[in-house]
Amino acid sequence: MAKTKAVKRKTRQYNRKAETGLPEGQTLTGMVTSLFLCYMFVVYPLYMHNKYFDITITKYRLFMFGVLCFACLMVPAVCFQLSDVGYKKKKTGRSEKKFCLGKENLRKWLMPADVFMCLFLAAGFFAWLMADHKREAFTGEMGRRCGLQFILLVFLLYLCLSYGCRLHSYLFPVFSAVSVLTYILGILQHMKLDVFRLLEDVAVRQKNSFISTFGNINTFASFICITLALFCGCYLLEQVLWKKILYGCSIFLGFAAVIAANSDIAYAGCGAAVLGLLFIALYQDRLTAFFQIAVLGSAGYTAMACLNRYSHIETRKLTGFNRLALHTEILLPLVGVFLICFVAWNLISKKEKQKKTDVRKKIVFTACAVFVVMLTVFVYGVRNHWDIFTFNDQWGTYRGYIWKRLGELYMNFPLAKKIFGNGNESVRALMYAGYYDEMLQITGTVYDNAHNEYLQYLVTMGLFGLFSYLGLMASVLAACVRYSRKKPELSALGLALCSYLIQAFFNLNQSITTPYVFLLAALIIGMCRYEKRQEMQS
Repeated sequence: MAKTKAVKRKTRQYNRKAETGLPEGQTLTGMVTSLFLCYMFVVYPLYMHNKYFDITITKYRLFMFGVLCFACLMVPAVCFQLSDVGYKKKKTGRSEKKFCLGKENLRKWLMPADVFMCLFLAAGFFAWLMADHKREAFTGEMGRRCGLQFILLVFLLYLCLSYGCRLHSYLFPVFSAVSVLTYILGILQHMKLDVFRLLEDVAVRQKNSFISTFGNINTFASFICITLALFCGCYLLEQVLWKKILYGCSIFLGFAAVIAANSDIAYAGCGAAVLGLLFIALYQDRLTAFFQIAVLGSAGYTAMACLNRYSHIETRKLTGFNRLALHTEILLPLVGVFLICFVAWNLISKKEKQKKTDVRKKIVFTACAVFVVMLTVFVYGVRNHWDIFTFNDQWGTYRGYIWKRLGELYMNFPLAKKIFGNGNESVRALMYAGYYDEMLQITGTVYDNAHNEYLQYLVTMGLFGLFSYLGLMASVLAACVRYSRKKPELSALGLALCSYLIQAFFNLNQSITTPYVFLLAALIIGMCRYEKRQEMQS
């Protein structure tokens, strides 16, 4: 009887370890991590204080509160585990406390991304030293609250979340349900149905610039890029029916919300996600699921386009790439094409079920086909002088103007500022001092951000800051690729990260959706670190 109870106890311990992904005795820290992720996946996206009037500072304080509470609970546990505290019995039979942080322990824990995250923190500190306005550089109040204080917060987030935890199976479905609510709210506002009266006090000329629970349309588009890519990856890998249905609803409504966001940023990020998803589907032999995603996404987009065009409900004016939604005569056949491809692939796969195909050949062929299509579009667009291929001050809603001027300013920096930057969130001060009158005359506004994250880091944090950020993201993606065979869910997280990094070429870093990129990076490294420890222990 005693033996049976011991076996049952060990079985429960094993199941608890398998569920949390944490070593025995670390279930409490696993619960704290899950609680923080629920906070970021449920409370953070939905909470608003004074509608859109203080959306940036509200989300920033919400993020700060969550990270600081998380750190207060997790840092002691992380330090305990990193220090390898244990008990060693001596010959006398007495116990002695042993403190060790040697090469072997570092090999178990250290990842390349950890080094780059520390370098990114150092770059933020040096940029703060270079700043003319120290207080503003620390708080980031001259820009979008991404000052040194924000960098300290994301460093704490990374430290606590990446130390080796794994995900509970319910977290992504919960995040999917919350994201659906934000999509629906955005769609209703696009159709001029402001059910929560979030826009009633906003100036008429600015009403089209705010949407959902994220404020600016570009910020909402950034959230769509992250979440749609994540849920597409989850749908591709998921086997449980109810979760697959939930992710399918997210994909359908998410692509419909792309029209509501009315931002070209969404097309850049989601396009990259779909392309990445195709290669993952080829690599993992899941083309059937990929075609299902293509049908769901195109159906959601087309349904929203038809509602936008043929219903009597007043909607917002469509601009940029969103004008594609006006051409339903193209979109409706597109859904049919995806359906035909889906049926055809099912028939072919049944006939060739026993045949083994070379995955690498499929990937190479697809990559060549994509390259040819993109090159053809580029050459045709340049020859026909499409606006997107004509770079001038007006390009990308005056992104051409701000990029050119910040490039000129950076080239005139002294060597120290070229390396360490002009100071955190200092773009507004630079543009105000150098181009104030011209900026108002040409663009009609005062810019406080480069609208390109990489250029923003280069100007404000220098080559050191840009190098550390790119190194961090590259090392995270490299770890994701390495361990994705053992942990397929890493593919979904990596896809969401890639989607954000592509849209970041045209978008601005801010304290609303930018925290998610560091959260994704920390989750990926945490899961990879756990797998690395398992490899070294086996």
